[in-house]
Amino acid sequence: MDGDFLTKALPLDVVQIVLGYLEDSRSVAAARQACQSWRQAAAAAPCAVRVVLPSGVANMRDKLAMLMKLLPGLAGLNASVAAGADAAYTSACLQGLQAFHSLQQLELSFADSQTLSAADVVQLASLRGLSALRLCNVSLGAAADCSPLTSLQGLQDLSLVHHSKVSALMVGDSHLQVLGRLAGLRSLVLQGRMCSATDHGLLALSGLSSLSSLSLSWVPWQSQITQPAALQLLANLTQLKSLQLGGAELLLPSTPYHPVAAVPASTPAGAPPLHGAMHHAGLMGQQQGLIAAAVAAVAGGVRADAVPARTPEGSAGGDAAAAWSTASQTQGEQMRRVLAAKGSDLQEFKLQFNCCGTGVEKALVSLGDVRSRLTGLQWSYAKLSGPSSVKLLAACTNLCSLKLRLWYQDYNLTPFDFNLLDLSHLGQLRTL
Repeated sequence: MDGDFLTKALPLDVVQIVLGYLEDSRSVAAARQACQSWRQAAAAAPCAVRVVLPSGVANMRDKLAMLMKLLPGLAGLNASVAAGADAAYTSACLQGLQAFHSLQQLELSFADSQTLSAADVVQLASLRGLSALRLCNVSLGAAADCSPLTSLQGLQDLSLVHHSKVSALMVGDSHLQVLGRLAGLRSLVLQGRMCSATDHGLLALSGLSSLSSLSLSWVPWQSQITQPAALQLLANLTQLKSLQLGGAELLLPSTPYHPVAAVPASTPAGAPPLHGAMHHAGLMGQQQGLIAAAVAAVAGGVRADAVPARTPEGSAGGDAAAAWSTASQTQGEQMRRVLAAKGSDLQEFKLQFNCCGTGVEKALVSLGDVRSRLTGLQWSYAKLSGPSSVKLLAACTNLCSLKLRLWYQDYNLTPFDFNLLDLSHLGQLRTL
């Protein structure tokens, strides 16, 4: 009796607020059984629930119909789609979501990669009340017209993620150009292969003047995007507070190997017989010299990016090395200038290097003083060239997250120990 009195005594709006915190449809169904007033409150509560949509179009429709009966006022839906979904399933799912007129946040995560058609985009654009749209493991077909998405005037959060290593998240510039017209966006996540994307498409994102959070991840060699365009985009987005860049190799100065004369080198114990002949003067010597100078500069409190590049003299590749050194230094200065200006405003600044063989030392030396502003670093295939690796990582004093997915040592160098104790004074580090 006392419990029934309390449930009736609670104002309807208070009950709705309480039920709004429920994230599981079963919990909502249980709350509806408490009393008639709670049943009425649940029907109008702006809940955001998580569900798993079963395989099979008929089963999926039944699950959505049950949700509609339980929560006709559903405001947020985070749905994981079981394996086995195909184009017909995706189309039927988006059609079934049209019944939820109060839907403001939608997240769909597909177990199997899905390609959205033009009709699918129209269905998404019909959900006019959306403020957040997150689609995981989807791709935008080349023939799909994304322009209907511009009708989502209240859209502030957009996330398009594609995990496939075979198919692309998007092809060409047309989709990027449409996304650049979603002027109300405050958060944008684009993760996946952007094949044949060019500077023109990337710079179209400059129209997102209200953007405060940007996460871009691409494979550099599968697009035609250049470093100047990437830096220009970052400079144009003046409201950014959070920046995560995957494929960050694009920001580094270009380092083409040029033909130079081979010089003998000592062969570490256990190395292959031809190991010594692989040493070359020129670029490798420049990089090792720069790394050593940068480590010394870090230890002595000198700006590492101010260390001059040395060009080998008297070698067949001397002129080419000098030309590379000048161009690389100009690229490096521009990159550091833009990132330093941007980094002072960022609360979150993460870089991810995806390419096999991206050297830890090369990346950190190129970044210069920008290292101290980074909050996250990740290498998919990290190449370590010496003990200086850890010392340069230790210079990233603001680092909260460090991930080396797969790391290996340069076989041209003498083996060394990776001493993690050198990172012990990184007081902000939370993930290693």
